[in-house]
Amino acid sequence: MLDIWDKGKTPIVEGVKRKRQHESTLKRVGATLYYRIFKLSSGLDMQGASDFKLLDRRVIDHYINLPETTRYFRGLTAWMGFDSAAIEFEPPNREVGMSGWSIRNLLALARTTIISFSSLPLRIVTWLGVIGLIFSLGLTIQTLWYKWMGYAEEGFPTVILLILGMGSMILFGLGLIGEYIGEIYREVKRRPSYIVSDIRSTSDRGGNPGSEQPTDTQLASSRDEDYE
Repeated sequence: MLDIWDKGKTPIVEGVKRKRQHESTLKRVGATLYYRIFKLSSGLDMQGASDFKLLDRRVIDHYINLPETTRYFRGLTAWMGFDSAAIEFEPPNREVGMSGWSIRNLLALARTTIISFSSLPLRIVTWLGVIGLIFSLGLTIQTLWYKWMGYAEEGFPTVILLILGMGSMILFGLGLIGEYIGEIYREVKRRPSYIVSDIRSTSDRGGNPGSEQPTDTQLASSRDEDYE
């Protein structure tokens, strides 16, 4: 990791699992499902990711300055968008002891990380409401057709349509409320819209071509000195 980082091109060097260690079928299937849901909801591919990473000083500074308190280390280091290099490895099987991660803990972790990076669960309610309204509209047309043809039962279709219509409208209304809550949630976390990786010097446009703005390299010590 140090050799790759020392070349100065990749501020993040991370260990990526080539394959998972021996574990139960339930955990293996659950992990695969979780990573797929996380990628679908957040757009970040965390398959094979691990917590074994070498981070440049500037990456650490940005990570520490993030205002949120509930942090998913793997996700946030990927979200920041710095260039990274991967080193594949195969984790050895556990020889002694038992894992401290129970199914309950893993489910709680999955819930927290997915909610931290996506408002998709809130939007699902909106989609259910829309689907329900479309289904209710189609059933209404069918019921009116049966009524006109004389096939419909008296009273029963009306009750069903009222239940479907009202239920769909309630779900749709909750979904709209969820959209606003999702926006509030994103604002409360106060994640920056972007992260400045480098500050390059430029010549003064005011007519003084010899003057330059100081760069972060001039203002701060070198990267090697930071790690001494």
